[in-house]
Amino acid sequence: LAEQIHGELLERLQIDPDEEPEEAESLKPDGERITRMIHGAFWSGSSGKLFLLNHAESLIRFTEKDAFKFLARTFGNVVERAAVEALAKRLPFEGKTPEAVENARAKFVAGCMAVAKGAIIDYLKYHNQRESIEWRVDMFGKFSRLELLEDRARIVLTHKPFPEQPKPQDYARIIGDYKEHFPRFDEFLTFVVMSRFALDRKKSYLWILAGSDWGKGFLTGVLKHIGACVETSMKEVEAMLEGKAVGRSAEDFKRAMVLLIDEFKTVKSELKQLQSEITLSPKHQLSCTVEVFAKVFTSAESVGSLVTENGVEDQFANRMSIFQEAGDITRRPVYQEAGDARYFRAVVAYTTHFLNSKIAEVQRMGREPAERMAGEWLNAFIRRNGLDTVYERFSDSIPQLADEIAQSLIKGFDSRVLKEEGASKAMFLKSPAKAIDDYLTEHYDHSQIAAFRKKKDEIMRAMSDDGRGSASHTVLGRSVKAVRLKDYSQ
Repeated sequence: LAEQIHGELLERLQIDPDEEPEEAESLKPDGERITRMIHGAFWSGSSGKLFLLNHAESLIRFTEKDAFKFLARTFGNVVERAAVEALAKRLPFEGKTPEAVENARAKFVAGCMAVAKGAIIDYLKYHNQRESIEWRVDMFGKFSRLELLEDRARIVLTHKPFPEQPKPQDYARIIGDYKEHFPRFDEFLTFVVMSRFALDRKKSYLWILAGSDWGKGFLTGVLKHIGACVETSMKEVEAMLEGKAVGRSAEDFKRAMVLLIDEFKTVKSELKQLQSEITLSPKHQLSCTVEVFAKVFTSAESVGSLVTENGVEDQFANRMSIFQEAGDITRRPVYQEAGDARYFRAVVAYTTHFLNSKIAEVQRMGREPAERMAGEWLNAFIRRNGLDTVYERFSDSIPQLADEIAQSLIKGFDSRVLKEEGASKAMFLKSPAKAIDDYLTEHYDHSQIAAFRKKKDEIMRAMSDDGRGSASHTVLGRSVKAVRLKDYSQ
């Protein structure tokens, strides 16, 4: 690209490199700056705009008319205007007056300076055209960068510590009081930091189940105040997962460490898609993918679709931890004495300092040790606080249900239970899926039936003697598809 620009300038200014090597050298474009331009910007065909990262690590966009001006402002000039002007003075230009001659020369110089602009913009349009963006923050990076992947542009920013806040009067007393109210506050903040560093964020889900006056909004306000949190709703999350246009952009998410879903009433299996990232489709903007780290759900009441009468689904128990909290923050004497504003400022100051200190501590470990340690910490966290430490796992009830169904069918002399003659006296259940369905319909309500039907294969394996569930067997001289039942005679 530099050679192409250089060749065209030599031709326009009528310079022979062999005869005038110094003059030819003065027109050489800055190859390093060209490299930084083509590695630091991309073009969107759908919007007709150039995108680049400025020095403040913001992604900015420009029309084609202004694009090269801001490329040069960001990365520097590619061609020295002074050299072009000096060589242009040697060329004759037509004009009836000296002023007309100078105008013609100025127009010629502008054309020469536009050579680099045209070549670089054309290159970006052809090679660097992308229609989606992926945002990342490198916790160990020293410089922001743009990486052009096959089908998207990846923006990698550097981590910026949260601005430290001044400590108000009675700071120590207020923090001591808040930790009495929320004893696991430090553990919660550590959970946020470890979720930020862990590569596998499968276990970075936390449900805070607390009464309406406990202070869920207070905690959310603290995190939002320092810019560590994006607050949303299940409805908006579902819209994001479905690829619908939402009123959220990458600016909301790019430095957030917590995705907080307030007062959620229901939960779906699709929630596991939030594990590491989410794709946004903001209105009138390029689609973008952002990382998500700590996923925090708050509610004042239990959530029926998460905790059913039959326990907690394994897919949630394997991912989510729970903090059950109680109390009314507004009734605490220290809160009333300090006032909500000073109490809030104290907790903000503590949170900012704690997060910055913990992040710096983990950064000093280096990338690989930090990622490994964070993953191990999250594993220990869910062992201490997992949903199955409070509620029974749904899967734990399957063996008991399987035995219950099998024994009921045997004792009821159900015609679908076949018994071998001879020494083995093995029993087999024909049409096991239908038999299980019939039993569930008779003994359970609709919500329970729907949950157990999804586990039908597991129920059949649990009641089978060979662990195979429904399989082909030879019974009474005939080949049948059945479950070989356990020996329930003892």
